[in-house]
Amino acid sequence: MSNEDNKKQAYQDKYKAQLDQWQADIDKLKAKSEEVEAETRIEYQKQIDRLKALQEEAWENFEKLKNTSERAWDEMKVEAEKKWVEMNNAVKSMMDKFRL
Repeated sequence: MSNEDNKKQAYQDKYKAQLDQWQADIDKLKAKSEEVEAETRIEYQKQIDRLKALQEEAWENFEKLKNTSERAWDEMKVEAEKKWVEMNNAVKSMMDKFRL
């Protein structure tokens, strides 16, 4: 395996670990949302649904990244990092709201 392949694999491993962490965070948010009043729960559920949509996009980018050609790697990585930042900010915002 070349040094470039090792870098790609390390990046993919890091991305996958973050996707798994976001899933755990969403699960915590869902559990916490069950503890609030119905009106508040509806608002939280809308935000959790938004997180799930962002997470789905992040998974799609991850799959594309895994299957991309050598020459398209850098372009896909930039796109994946944009989704990473967007998802990370959204999860952090929700975790802060729930004080988790």
